[in-house]
Amino acid sequence: MDDEPYTEQTKKSDGRLVTKYKHKTVTVLPAGVKREQYPDGYFIIYFENGDIRQKYPDGRIVYLFKEAEVTQTELGDGERILLFKNSQLEKHKTDGSKEIYFSDGSRKIISPKGVEEIFRVWLFRTPCLFIHSIVNLVYYTQN
Repeated sequence: MDDEPYTEQTKKSDGRLVTKYKHKTVTVLPAGVKREQYPDGYFIIYFENGDIRQKYPDGRIVYLFKEAEVTQTELGDGERILLFKNSQLEKHKTDGSKEIYFSDGSRKIISPKGVEEIFRVWLFRTPCLFIHSIVNLVYYTQN
């Protein structure tokens, strides 16, 4: 879409270059950061380090950390979801609890008070007591 002809281009006093196209406005900062804004409220920012931040009209914010290969999605209600390159997925809820899903099929739930439950792909169940929190290990077979 950047190869479509622009309708207006303005160089601001702070060094920003603002280019208006038919379906978007592109702002390039002197440091090289580029922001595209669309009429529906969606925008995307490209940072010099390769990171990308997107904001959707429904309030979701998606941030892609290039170097760490992590994607963080912040939902409109404040819940955050992180996806790591090893397929680990974490949900950070607004009440302080967390759900962590590991690539081997196991998961961990951490309550707002720090109580952890770990679910593994095995056959037996055993409670464990750690110094600062109680961890309940729940093992099950995967069929």
